Amino acid sequence: MALAVRALPLPTVATGDRVTFIGMDAYYHMRRIHYALVRFPETLDFDPYINYPDGARAIWPAFFDTASALLVMPFYAAGGLEAAERVLVWLPAILGAATVVVVYFLALRFFGYATALLSALLLAVLPAHYWYSQLGFLDHHAAVALASGGLLYAAMVFTQNLSSSEKGAPAPTVLALGACLALNLLLWPGSLLHVAVIEAGLCVFLLSRKTAPEFQSVARALAGVQAFGLALLLPFTLGQEWARWSLFSPTVLSEFQPWLFATLLIFFVLCMALSRLGWGPSGRPHPIPAVVIGLTLLAASFAAIGGLREGALEAWQWLARDEVFQASVLESKPLFEVNGEFSTRIAEGRLSRFIYVLPFALLFLAFASRHRTDRASCWILLAYTLSLAITTVLQRRFFNSFSVPLAITMAWTGVTAYRYLAAEPSRRVERIGWAAVLASLALYLLLPIEAPYRRDVHNLKNYFENRPGRLLTVLEHLPALRETAAWIRENTPATEGFFDASKRPAYGVLTLPGIGHLFEYEARRPVVSDNFGDDIGAENYSETRRYLATRNEAEAEAILSQLGVRYVVATPPHSVAPKQAAPRMLYRLAYLDGDGLAGHRLVFEASRLGFAVRDKKPAPKVYERVPGARVFGTAPPGETVFARVGLHTNRGRRLVYRQKTATGLDGRYELRLPYANDAPSGAIATEPQWLIESGDETQSLVLPESAVVSGATVSGPDFGP
Repeated sequence: MALAVRALPLPTVATGDRVTFIGMDAYYHMRRIHYALVRFPETLDFDPYINYPDGARAIWPAFFDTASALLVMPFYAAGGLEAAERVLVWLPAILGAATVVVVYFLALRFFGYATALLSALLLAVLPAHYWYSQLGFLDHHAAVALASGGLLYAAMVFTQNLSSSEKGAPAPTVLALGACLALNLLLWPGSLLHVAVIEAGLCVFLLSRKTAPEFQSVARALAGVQAFGLALLLPFTLGQEWARWSLFSPTVLSEFQPWLFATLLIFFVLCMALSRLGWGPSGRPHPIPAVVIGLTLLAASFAAIGGLREGALEAWQWLARDEVFQASVLESKPLFEVNGEFSTRIAEGRLSRFIYVLPFALLFLAFASRHRTDRASCWILLAYTLSLAITTVLQRRFFNSFSVPLAITMAWTGVTAYRYLAAEPSRRVERIGWAAVLASLALYLLLPIEAPYRRDVHNLKNYFENRPGRLLTVLEHLPALRETAAWIRENTPATEGFFDASKRPAYGVLTLPGIGHLFEYEARRPVVSDNFGDDIGAENYSETRRYLATRNEAEAEAILSQLGVRYVVATPPHSVAPKQAAPRMLYRLAYLDGDGLAGHRLVFEASRLGFAVRDKKPAPKVYERVPGARVFGTAPPGETVFARVGLHTNRGRRLVYRQKTATGLDGRYELRLPYANDAPSGAIATEPQWLIESGDETQSLVLPESAVVSGATVSGPDFGP
């Protein structure tokens, strides 16, 4: 059922000869997967196609992409990239369905069959989990939910085993927990939150032990967990260097993660050794010495390793969105915020109205678990759920992993409430009545989660009626963007380094940062600033924003020269600025067809606008940066000279490019014109001649392509007094 629900986007994903991925991040995952398929066993670490011209390392660990490449390698060998893509669009849906299975077995072990079945059912349909695991949403976050669910399961089993025995946890339990801790960090550095909550819970579990043998058993097992996790992490973290991030930054895979595991390993070993001294009354372990050991280790680390302080600040800035880029990322927005205003739409639509009941449900769980032999496991679930709930309120991206414990808590609350209300000796009629009441309440709480599925259900209906579907609002221009990227790939000079990261590309492409990943993969061209924003190149991100916002073409050209840009992809901004005497560069390119710009010439515009485009924004356009032919001539002093030429775009539009200048006191004028008459400009056909006007006189001029691309001087018409 979970797999079927996640396959709902099939009509908009499986279109044409190639599949369409949902979300721009999917295209950079495909970039790294494709590289790994071609260069196996090499993986793409440093990428010259991002943060051009310097290149950079992607902030995502390569583990997910490398594992995905290994998974589809047989399909790639048999059917090429298209076959690999068709398999990979199913990967998030399969991972999502697997997460539902993990939740079922977790709930079955600790809460019984009814809670297990209801937990799985709820997670199968919760939009918070569906969003990141839907068909075509190729992203590491689908694997993060599975890994974090596995981590929660492993931690609860670990504490359950140690709560019922002083002999220690079985080796498979220790290894599984260590592997889950490492896997979460290898998939996504943001999973540090999951790891930190579990590690803190395990430390509290250790400090709550009542006897020395029990304390030593738990400390020994936890030391084994850290040692195995450290062994798995080290090969992926040794020698990591980041231009943007500090050596011990928690926001990327760095020296921080091994330090964390090593410090915890030392802590548990010291606790195990000191417990043999028999501190506390009657030899019972006391938490204060262990707390002192932990604080001493932490203080010593921060005193000896200066990078830890810098890394802690970076982590806080990322979580608090205390930077321009993170503050603009939608998934970094608070849960109860839409378009800068308070709203419950996202919270209720993705997580249901149960989020308002959650605090009371957690109190109920804590109360009900107080006499259980495995209450430590229940309290880990409680702390994990509460921590993720708080973090999700700050950043909605965490509702993906939060949905796992939320589904379990929802199911347990419902089942327990029914058992309490309909307990014996209740009559059959009373039990049915209470079931009806709880079912009605559950329906009310779950009703908002229907809204996120409307579009996909509508598209599925249209599919069977042979009608086009509708993409997400933010993806309505995706078909046009892919067409634009395909044109660039096929009609512009190829650049080196796409399959060999040691080579430097000859030029770069400037796009809006929010669409850069698609052009890196589909166009196979290096991009100045992409969806990573300032996380990989603060200077490039800032310069791109400055270029798009400037009203001065000379400043814009200077920025392009500095960045080595040859082509600019202009897509309409989210909000349309009114026409002004000196509009911003992005508006001039996207809406005004580059009219009057001397160093930008239009070479392509997309022919398809996508599905159900409601705002009638213009299609994406590609501009080539050219020196422009320098046309000199004479006219009466102080006279205005006009130049115009007709253009015919590949979409069949006719437009007129215009430019004007004024003569000096010496009667000379200069024009810099970017279009040639003897050759098309990419996919744009130019009319046979320019028309140059001064006063009531009009003369013609033919510009050769060689003069336009070299910036050569051309004699223009002379106008008499």
